[in-house]
Amino acid sequence: MLKKRVLIAYWSATGNTKKVADAIAEELGKLGINYEIKKVADLKVDEIYDYNIVFFGTPTYQLLPPKPVLSYLNDLLKYHGDRGDIIPCCPILEDHKAIIFCTHSGPHTGIEEAMVAGKYMTQVFKHIRFEVLDEIYVVGECFNKTDPKLFEVNTIGIYGDIRGRPNKNDLDEVKRRISVFSTLFK
Repeated sequence: MLKKRVLIAYWSATGNTKKVADAIAEELGKLGINYEIKKVADLKVDEIYDYNIVFFGTPTYQLLPPKPVLSYLNDLLKYHGDRGDIIPCCPILEDHKAIIFCTHSGPHTGIEEAMVAGKYMTQVFKHIRFEVLDEIYVVGECFNKTDPKLFEVNTIGIYGDIRGRPNKNDLDEVKRRISVFSTLFK
């Protein structure tokens, strides 16, 4: 039996999403699972099928993934659409799974703000015929230094004081959720 190829792909401007990617990597390492970790900017659209399991993560910006990630996902859909990989009813490819992770500050409505981005990414992976096993949403501190009012979401948003998040408890929860799927990685 061939070993599964596992990829952690992420985009992070402030470090929140990188913290989650690193927590996933730490848990996979603890489980004895080999993986590759790449920034989305370094991931080619023609290599995604090379992996059996893809962790794909991004922050939420105004309800969606940031523009570089949206551009990658659009290129991914175009590439696989042009190749004929996207077919009606999106039958799942055997042994191709994804876990989506998304960081957010959720100041207005909470997790629902991130779920739009998460569902968007889930649909892209389903269209290219990956089985999406989970969507993980993690609260993260807002770091927008160009608009000081945005810093207020760290203390007055729906979650209360989110300074320093994702914190150890948040990252431990991510690791717990990853460990649930450990048998799939071997």
